[in-house]
Amino acid sequence: MFRYGLQKNGVKLLGVDLPSMDELDSKSLQNHHALPAPESPSFESLDLSDVAPGIYILRPLPLKSRVPMALRSRAVLWRD
Repeated sequence: MFRYGLQKNGVKLLGVDLPSMDELDSKSLQNHHALPAPESPSFESLDLSDVAPGIYILRPLPLKSRVPMALRSRAVLWRD
């Protein structure tokens, strides 16, 4: 359901303020596989509490990571 709802509504990027889109003990990672990567990336553990509502540009700057499944990045957000 999650996968089809996102794709049907044209979601191209998903960001959440949680450590993971799936339950922390999930073996299937169903929500992680809901968006076709790399066309539709996802960002976890975002803190947008000080960001006013609006339209922004998000640029992820890659960081070195020793975790093979995760690509770490510094998310830079700005308005035109």
